[in-house]
Amino acid sequence: MKATAVFFSVATAALAIALVYFLFSARGSRIEQTDADAERSVIAAHERMIAAAEALNLDELFRSIVESEHTVLAANGRIFPTREAALQQTRESFRELVAIKYAISERRVILLPENHALLVTAGTTTAKTGDGREFSTPFAQTLLLIRQDGAWRVLHSHQSTPRR
Repeated sequence: MKATAVFFSVATAALAIALVYFLFSARGSRIEQTDADAERSVIAAHERMIAAAEALNLDELFRSIVESEHTVLAANGRIFPTREAALQQTRESFRELVAIKYAISERRVILLPENHALLVTAGTTTAKTGDGREFSTPFAQTLLLIRQDGAWRVLHSHQSTPRR
């Protein structure tokens, strides 16, 4: 009888360990899948932002930026404490442009807790003005995004032009 009780206890413990292992390993693969899906959706949101900028559609581009007192955007040493201030400066910067193209050379997504993500990119912007001038500028950018109502939107942005 004791041997049967010991066998039953060992079998029950082994079954419990197997069940815990199965649940945790299944949970892990779901997290990886969810992480991969989230990374793809962050990149897709970034691609939509690029497409809006390349179409010179600043209203569409700025729909990707959170309207909040916590939104702060920075570019080349200037801080724009509101979305509206950044939009006005961007309109001024784009005023003479007839075309702009972004070539992304590096892009990294870091998923953060509570529906936040950090997107770090580098690349080159090539712009053309109405009088035919064309220029290319390297850039590095970090975006802090938050998922709101299923969409990734920018809460903070910092962009700079690296020294060559």
